[in-house]
Amino acid sequence: MRVVVTGLIATYPVGGVAWDYLQYVHGLAALGHDVTYLEDTGQWVYSPRLMTFTEDCADNLAYLARVLGEGRVRVPWAFRDPRGAVHGLDHTALLQACRDADLFLNVSGSGWLRDEYRGHGVHAYIDTDPCYSQAKLAAADAGTADPQVRESAAMIRRHDVFFSFAENLGRPECLIPTMGLTWHPTRHPIVLADWPWS
Repeated sequence: MRVVVTGLIATYPVGGVAWDYLQYVHGLAALGHDVTYLEDTGQWVYSPRLMTFTEDCADNLAYLARVLGEGRVRVPWAFRDPRGAVHGLDHTALLQACRDADLFLNVSGSGWLRDEYRGHGVHAYIDTDPCYSQAKLAAADAGTADPQVRESAAMIRRHDVFFSFAENLGRPECLIPTMGLTWHPTRHPIVLADWPWS
């Protein structure tokens, strides 16, 4: 199966964030799937060196290339910077990977689901911060959201299937609203080969 996995490895170039998304990349690759990593948030990136957000992505791109190119599992990757330039894979190869994907796995809703990324495969949204996504949807539905939140809520709804770390979401005892979507429970994958010392 061909899978595009989104994440925030370059946007927040710190270990915990990298491992969060690498578990999906490494896990799917270990299962024999053809994985492409895509990072496209449309936003500035965090610079640990400057301790602030910046439009300059040079350090972040170097970090992403190291994380995805030097480790145990190497996968093709693409990063679209705040100006719209694509790094890693060229723009044509990125679009081909998205069009050919059987699954577009939008982890944390971190990837901007642009029309040009839509192919024939399934577009899955993984809610890794329960209540945050639902609060955005509620604000948009109530008409109280700012334009950025409205756009984000509309992007969530463009997915085909929805997963959440909130295992009781949709059950009567859960107070988090479903916002009319069917949320399937899921857990964060852990690739044991990435943690040989544990």
